[in-house]
Amino acid sequence: MKFVCLSVNPWSIIMFSVLVQLMACLVTLFCAAAGHGSYIPAMLLFPITMISTYPYGSILKPFIVLAMIQFPVYGIILAFAYYKKRLQIIGTYLLIFHALAIMVAMLFTNDSFR
Repeated sequence: MKFVCLSVNPWSIIMFSVLVQLMACLVTLFCAAAGHGSYIPAMLLFPITMISTYPYGSILKPFIVLAMIQFPVYGIILAFAYYKKRLQIIGTYLLIFHALAIMVAMLFTNDSFR
């Protein structure tokens, strides 16, 4: 099956990823409820940050920064892939990476964040 790619400005991909980042942060903060709610959305949206809770027992500032830039970095990668005409393969690799990170986060997150 051949995908038809519309003409898209790479900057729009990056701006969309920033919007996704803001929405993901709001959902995660709302669901976590200052530590009294569920961290499942955080594991799904920011798995690398949540994996860091296993060795450190808490979410450290560098990993909060990583969570804040995660989706814009994904957007930059996808915009570059679009520019190089490799969007489908790079997008697939990015999706696989994120899915594997979610599985690791679900398995190895510190018990206080379950």
